[in-house]
Amino acid sequence: VAGAALGSSLPPAGPVASGAPPLGRLGVRHCTLAEDEEELRRFEVNLGYVDSAQQTSKEHEMTIVNHGQGGLRWAIDLTDGIAAQWLDLGARGGELAPGAEQAVRITALARDLAVRDTFLLVRNLDDVRDIVVVRVRMQVGAEGSRASAIFAVRVEGQPGARGGGRARA
Repeated sequence: VAGAALGSSLPPAGPVASGAPPLGRLGVRHCTLAEDEEELRRFEVNLGYVDSAQQTSKEHEMTIVNHGQGGLRWAIDLTDGIAAQWLDLGARGGELAPGAEQAVRITALARDLAVRDTFLLVRNLDDVRDIVVVRVRMQVGAEGSRASAIFAVRVEGQPGARGGGRARA
């Protein structure tokens, strides 16, 4: 399943479920809040463009936070199996004391030319209503000779162009 199609598999937009804390005990830092999505607790990590000829990976550090008064057990789930091929998480779960936080390194591999897009579900294992959704995106391209070998633009009338090799008036 492609990452772009996964957006439809997330819970529908709307108010927080009745009885749920408006912002829960579980939180994340170093992520961008998705447009007007604070109540739904949806965030984004956009790693931007990576030139695969120059970099083999790109890293970002996200922080998991316990805003509650008691301990919190948390876990991160990838929403698709394809993401496991290009995305590595420094930690997939743990426990946090009240007010504590833990850094999680996100490493995205830049092996193939592609637009990478997936969702992480950061879950409070002690409260099923306490979930944070983090979208991770990255575009992998190639500059220089590698890109021109794959994507070449031939102008009619120039050497190597198809269509007779002569410019038309």
